[in-house]
Amino acid sequence: MTQELAQAWVRGWATSRGAAVRREGDAWHVAVHATTRDEEYVLIEPSPAQIERTRTLVTGPRIWLTVLGVHEGAIEGWEVQSRVETLMDASLRAGTLPADVTIEVLDEVAHAAIMLDGVVTARGQVALAGEVAVLDRIETHPDHRRQGRGRLIVEALQAWAHERGARHGVLLASPDGRALYSALGWHDTMPAATFVRR
Repeated sequence: MTQELAQAWVRGWATSRGAAVRREGDAWHVAVHATTRDEEYVLIEPSPAQIERTRTLVTGPRIWLTVLGVHEGAIEGWEVQSRVETLMDASLRAGTLPADVTIEVLDEVAHAAIMLDGVVTARGQVALAGEVAVLDRIETHPDHRRQGRGRLIVEALQAWAHERGARHGVLLASPDGRALYSALGWHDTMPAATFVRR
């Protein structure tokens, strides 16, 4: 199940970001076209041989490599971008959309927001990969943290996804986000490490 959830995360994350995704060798290739990088390769619980094959396959600047699963050591020619994220999952149950949250669907992605005086105080989005909901970009404005807004966004996204047939959720959590998701019943699936070409 772990591999399936990780693969669903890749597909749903690409949809959430409006990015094309395909298999390329041992990795998933995502055409991110973000301000931080143009492309990202994702390996799921790779062997050292799979890491080496992907390392030699990838050429050019502005490329990231994310390894989902336990990975020790360096990757030749790559620098560590982050080793602190965690892939998490949860079973989804039926819920009601919190009154304070508005949801707008654009290009198969549901965007949830909490507004105050015309300003977005918290936001998040979700894309579906079959019966798996991939939550993404969940943020609370610094002036409005510790007021339960992040919790409302997550609950709204889960309720929206469950209504549309999703029975499982998956997301990539930062250390701060991990505390919130754990309190909401999400569980660690595997660690994530991201590398950038030198």
